[in-house]
Amino acid sequence: MDVMDSIDKAISTDEDEEVWIEQQYFRDYKHCEDVYSKMMQDKSIEPIGTEFFGLITQGKKMITGGFHRLSG
Repeated sequence: MDVMDSIDKAISTDEDEEVWIEQQYFRDYKHCEDVYSKMMQDKSIEPIGTEFFGLITQGKKMITGGFHRLSG
């Protein structure tokens, strides 16, 4: 039984498409909430968001997700 799959099985693309991956790291979930709250209030980053969403081809998908650190 496989417990992990490659990302290429989860996301398929045509030959002329690209897959972009953005990684963000936070100390914990509270830190993530605090950072996003500040970002949403910061008007100086609006041009970056506009540029980012302008790069996504209309009719295509943006997949988001989160991961939790495994305690060990």
